[in-house]
Amino acid sequence: MGQLEETPEEKSKRSAQLIEMAKLYLLQIDENHLESVSTQLHTQASRQESMSIINMHYYPEKTQILRAQAGALGALLSFISHLKEIDQLKKTLDKAKQGREQIDRLFL
Repeated sequence: MGQLEETPEEKSKRSAQLIEMAKLYLLQIDENHLESVSTQLHTQASRQESMSIINMHYYPEKTQILRAQAGALGALLSFISHLKEIDQLKKTLDKAKQGREQIDRLFL
């Protein structure tokens, strides 16, 4: 017999758990370094493209790889930034809830 398929809710829960596990590592990445490397890859791709006229061993795929790597690092940087923003918003929400609960207790 085949394995039962996951429901959308189960898939979402499993994905959320995986993201939380990955977040532990992702938040340790130096964002400034990541941005610098992404910029360097873009620069390197542009240089290779510019020099392609005089380089008989130029392969456009190399430039495409560099640009794709730079794009992936940029997306990762954006993802990390969003993770941090979400964490900060959750903390802000928790503080707001605590403040509201304190006010509510005054009137009980």
